[in-house]
Amino acid sequence: MAGGCKRILVRGVVQGVGFRPFIYRIAKKYGLHGYVRNTGGRVEIVVEGNMSNIDRFLYDLNFKNPPRSKIDTVEVNGSINSNYRDFSILDSRSETTPDSIMI
Repeated sequence: MAGGCKRILVRGVVQGVGFRPFIYRIAKKYGLHGYVRNTGGRVEIVVEGNMSNIDRFLYDLNFKNPPRSKIDTVEVNGSINSNYRDFSILDSRSETTPDSIMI
C-alpha cells in the first residue's frame, strides 16, 4: 500500500478531555508518524504513513473517541510528507477562534 500524509482539523469539545493522548495512542497503534496539538478551539493532527492505516486511524478518531469529547467537525486535507520519524504531542498554540470550547 502506498504511503500518504493527511492534515486533520477537529472542532468541538476536544480540549481538556484526553483527546490528544487518545490521538497519540491510535497513531502509534497504526504505526503513523506526525503530530497532534491544540490550536485555539480545535485540534490539529498531521499523520503520515500507509493510507490503509490512515483510514483506520480516521475511523477510530470518529467512532472511538473519548467519552467526554464531542466532535462537531473533522476536516481532512492532503498534505506534503515531511518524513516525521515518530508521532508526538506538540505544545499548544494560543490561537483564539470563535468556536473555542474548553471544559
